[in-house]
Amino acid sequence: MLPHHKGTGYKNATGITAFALLLTIWFLWVIRTDGPFGRFVGRPRTEWLDDGRTEVLLDDFSYVDPSGSRWLAPKGSKTDGASIPQRFWSLIGGPYSGKYKYAALIHDVACEERTRTSSDVHRMFYFACRCGGVSKTKAMLMYCAVSCKGPSWIIVDPSDLPAHLAVSMTRPFVIPLPDAPPSKSESLSFLRECEEFLRSRDPDFDELTDFINRRYVSERERQWFEEWKRQERNRARKYEELKKKGSN
Repeated sequence: MLPHHKGTGYKNATGITAFALLLTIWFLWVIRTDGPFGRFVGRPRTEWLDDGRTEVLLDDFSYVDPSGSRWLAPKGSKTDGASIPQRFWSLIGGPYSGKYKYAALIHDVACEERTRTSSDVHRMFYFACRCGGVSKTKAMLMYCAVSCKGPSWIIVDPSDLPAHLAVSMTRPFVIPLPDAPPSKSESLSFLRECEEFLRSRDPDFDELTDFINRRYVSERERQWFEEWKRQERNRARKYEELKKKGSN
């Protein structure tokens, strides 16, 4: 009896099965490495500019947060660590070293682009720090620092404005909050207050966010938004006065 030879069809089927198995393993690996804090996509390649402080990205680099939202730092983006208040560098570390370097890079770009609210950007920074291996306590302290003393802005939808302010506005726009760099003593006092809250309450992230919003962020944003509306009303009034003078 002639030996049975496995034909081309069998080999093709075997190859497809092996490919499907590899694809399944890769898919499961991606899901596993996302973990509770998301994942970084790739490794950033940067080079220093002549100022000795600014780095420029040579390739795209991104972070996928736990909700699946992607935060892209495109090729050519510049980062100088400015999104982490410099007063805190000596207390919690600078942006160029440590396990939070990747998080600081993504955070810098997001603070420059301002396509999402500063609250969302700072929240992303916490999870990106944890993704990079930063401890819960240190990541929370860094989150406190950027949320309360770092760059802040609000994104306003014209539908939320009084009619006389929204009449010429068709899309959401950014209002930056004024920077108020803390002194060294203020920075120390602020961090001690945050540390005491963390030590005494051992909060989860949502509890910490509630504390920050009640203590610092929400009131500052509300006050500045009211001030901005007051300034806009004054500008509108002066504009109407100039129009009346011009028509006389």
